[in-house]
Amino acid sequence: MSFRWLVPFLLLFQGSLAWGVTQDDVYAMKRHVYHIVSAFHIITLEAGDQPAIDRLDEKLGDAEALLETLVVKDDAVLAEEVQALKTLWLRFKEHALANDIQDNGYTNAYAIVDINKSRDEMVALLDEIETTVPAQNEEDPLRIRLLQLSVEMEQLTMAYLLLSTMVGGTEGIYTGDDNVESTDAMAAAFGQRLRTLIVQSRDSNTIGNEALEKAGKFWRYIEPSMINFNTNSVPTIVAMYNDRIVSNLLGAATLQ
Repeated sequence: MSFRWLVPFLLLFQGSLAWGVTQDDVYAMKRHVYHIVSAFHIITLEAGDQPAIDRLDEKLGDAEALLETLVVKDDAVLAEEVQALKTLWLRFKEHALANDIQDNGYTNAYAIVDINKSRDEMVALLDEIETTVPAQNEEDPLRIRLLQLSVEMEQLTMAYLLLSTMVGGTEGIYTGDDNVESTDAMAAAFGQRLRTLIVQSRDSNTIGNEALEKAGKFWRYIEPSMINFNTNSVPTIVAMYNDRIVSNLLGAATLQ
């Protein structure tokens, strides 16, 4: 297993052992949700190519492995929320596997609506859980910001890939996220937040600077395409660089 894939796993495993359900777990699950929806759209973009389907299966397995570690015994409210999350997961997974492009030659609009609505339900409940779990990293705001940026990157990539599949526009299609149709603005805001974090990290000589600088380097490569979506759409490259950016953000977070 390469270091790129090992970092997120270690981050999750460490957090789950310490707390049962942690902020790290919540951020990781959000990343999984967005990444799974991205994988759904990549299947459409790749016309049902089997490696794309296999990648979705892999990401579903990663998310389920995390869900199995989330066991709450001493907090009734949190336990109820986690159980609700596991119940929602079953429907989310069903919708994630419902891309029928191999059978029809296109992805049914109802399948897109279903996965978007399930995504919103999962994220909304994860937001609630985030307010319930014990606060961590309060003395290390840089680390928590890195984790938040990793989620934002997955969300941005998901929105970009969704728009890439909508060659006829999004009219009549439930996209869910209010900002999906403003991917350029989302990208510009993300880039500014990332650059600010890099500068702050340089000024404080923070451990993990190298990984954060790499994340910035990879972002600069795709930023023009993210902002100028209508003139330069490169979904495959964006998906690939998303993985590199997120991996380096998590790598920097583990060193805080």
